[in-house]
Amino acid sequence: MPDSIIGLDKINVSGKYAYSVNPVGGADQYRWGISNSMFVFEDETNTSNNTVLYVALSGDAILSVAAGNQCGYSADKSMQILSSVSIADSYKDAFNVKIYPNPVQDNVYIDIEGENAIDEITLIDIYGKTMGRLPVSDSHLQWDVSALANGIYFLQFKAGKEIIGSYKIIRHK
Repeated sequence: MPDSIIGLDKINVSGKYAYSVNPVGGADQYRWGISNSMFVFEDETNTSNNTVLYVALSGDAILSVAAGNQCGYSADKSMQILSSVSIADSYKDAFNVKIYPNPVQDNVYIDIEGENAIDEITLIDIYGKTMGRLPVSDSHLQWDVSALANGIYFLQFKAGKEIIGSYKIIRHK
């Protein structure tokens, strides 16, 4: 059985978080699990001793891992993760963003006010899959989301490689 899971147990900014366990002697694969479907694995087929979770909302979850080989799997080692990420989560005072309409049918409008360093906006579905990227070239943007299925999506704001904010939108025809 893995000795302990290495990674953050308290999260307050949406994004991707790495978790790992020290290799277990005789193990050639690992089985990762998460109890909250709003916490999404970057690679669902991963069998290595490390994994990446995408966390976009607040809540809690139990992350578990078991070591395995041709004889079967060990008992799970678990870790509780607490997320305090909000809909408009991090650095909300660093820039002011208006997103409308929400729910959106065809086009979502994004107005970025004040001084900001936003380079790119990424559209992510609830499973953590990137659905599109929009370079920020103006403070007033329009994004056509009419091809998306109904559901919950996240607009993730980046300055360089750093995620500085995330907002939830609902696509509803």
